[in-house]
Amino acid sequence: MQNNAKLISKGARMLMWSMLVAVIGSVVSGIVLVYMLLIKLIPYLSFSSNYYINSTSYLNTTSTLPPSTVPTLISGIAGVLYIVIGIAVVFGVVELVFQWMGWSSLKTADSRYAIGRRGLILVVVGAVFALVSFMALLPELTSAVLQGSSALTSVLPLIAGIGILSFVGAILIIVGVIMLYIGLWRLGSSYNNRMIKVSIILVIVDVVLSAIFGVLLPAVTSVASLLGIASTILLIIGLHRVSAAASSQATSNASEVSPQ
Repeated sequence: MQNNAKLISKGARMLMWSMLVAVIGSVVSGIVLVYMLLIKLIPYLSFSSNYYINSTSYLNTTSTLPPSTVPTLISGIAGVLYIVIGIAVVFGVVELVFQWMGWSSLKTADSRYAIGRRGLILVVVGAVFALVSFMALLPELTSAVLQGSSALTSVLPLIAGIGILSFVGAILIIVGVIMLYIGLWRLGSSYNNRMIKVSIILVIVDVVLSAIFGVLLPAVTSVASLLGIASTILLIIGLHRVSAAASSQATSNASEVSPQ
């Protein structure tokens, strides 16, 4: 019992660290994406501005993008995407290591948590499918855009094939994520941790709102994004508390079995 509590404490702690790595990775990738796009876009944007100031202080600005800059601009944007994908993969691998260590410890402590590790495997396989599809499509699509509409027609079979592979990857990811949340729900139930349960409920609400109203009502998408952020914060705190509770349980069990 003492060893099981220690394993659960370790598993919850590793899952917490995986969530923190995911958050840091998202922030870093977003910052790099915006920064690199600005570096690539600004030099190739040619602005010719005319300013008209009337009684309402209205400022009219017109801008043009010279056609000669379009190929360089598209290639630059593709290069930025490669860099951001590389950063995301690095953080993703670190997150995966923490996730694997966490679910392995939980599975060893209690077989009910094995569903989490199986779900993680499905997510990884699905993500590999999606990543390979995107990396195969991006250079071909970039080249076709630069060559013109006739070249775009030639890559349609490739797009169709990659679309099927991406669809399979997406299904695997969805099923895997559901299994991960089932494992987390069981962990929260075992330690009566409402934060983990609430975080999962917020994720479900986030997905439902985005799927039903996201396209028609952009404001709903913003609310859903806030729910996603709140869910992540609650999950990190919940996992920390479960780890602390399991550690206290292990210490208590050790004192009970120690010779008097």
